Amino acid sequence: MKILVAISGGPKSLVTAWLLKKQGFQVRGIHFDLSGSEKNAEKLLELERKLGLQIQRVPSRDEWLRIGKLEVEVADTKGARFSPKAVFHHRVLLPHLLEAAQQFKSDRIAGGYAVTLQEDPSAGLTRVVQGAGSDLDAILLLAGFGQSQLSKMMLPVGSIPASMLEKLAQEVAPEEITREFEIDWNRMANDPELIPSSRSRGLYKVMSDTRELLGESPVHLFETGGVWKHPLHPERTYRIKALFRAESVVEVVEDPAAAYQELHLEEAYWFVRPDPGMREVRTGLLFQGAERPLPVRLIQYEGSRLKVAFEEPVKVSGISLEKGQGVVWVENQEILGGARILVMK
Repeated sequence: MKILVAISGGPKSLVTAWLLKKQGFQVRGIHFDLSGSEKNAEKLLELERKLGLQIQRVPSRDEWLRIGKLEVEVADTKGARFSPKAVFHHRVLLPHLLEAAQQFKSDRIAGGYAVTLQEDPSAGLTRVVQGAGSDLDAILLLAGFGQSQLSKMMLPVGSIPASMLEKLAQEVAPEEITREFEIDWNRMANDPELIPSSRSRGLYKVMSDTRELLGESPVHLFETGGVWKHPLHPERTYRIKALFRAESVVEVVEDPAAAYQELHLEEAYWFVRPDPGMREVRTGLLFQGAERPLPVRLIQYEGSRLKVAFEEPVKVSGISLEKGQGVVWVENQEILGGARILVMK
């Protein structure tokens, strides 16, 4: 069987290629290079020799900047979070990966995503299940994948405990090699080649009801939430009292009991779609910072838009939510689908 492995140069993708090759598969690598550096190309040659496989280098920085700039504009227009890692994977890496798999006549594609896929022959489904190495970031990078794509994927590191993965990584991919491929996605989100100079607009001064200046925040946080958390003291929560657009000022009043009752989501997708229609679906909602899924009721109200009602109010001080943030719904460790936050109430 021929396997095409997406190799970022990080330990998870390299362990993925090593494991598959060790199992006797015909493995070929492909690397999407965001650096444009010749040093990157030299390190790839080292990886080829160490792993004993061919790795195709695809220069991707120009395409990334073109697509990324458009996505930044869309995010700013919608007042949403811009996630460079998700945009790069969804708009650059995965489309080219699927295209390359056809070109090389690969039977499967693989990557170092810390997610487990389970075949369910009786139902004819490939299920996305949280494994030993699962994390929400990895699940969100598969957002929107249908059964045809999932059935062609192999994600071997999702079931490997972190301690064992770290041990394998040291054997397969020494740090002096992998650190050359590390990408600081937080820095990428503020890349001056990507972010227009006008992006600083939209910051509002936050004033208490006693006219004390508390800080500044993007206006979309107030338009979509009705609550505000102090950036230096996130345990302090405030209710929005008034929004003065002409002065770019928001007046807030401290409210330690502030809680979310519901979320509105957009861009909903299902790995295994139950076709809820207008019926309520009781499930668990998982998002960044949550220790476990929270019990919720989902209802579709317009196309790919859903409303999430929390079974119990969730205190704002205990979680971090933002427009554009990805969430998923879970049942018994299986990820059924996900969406992006549109409004918090």
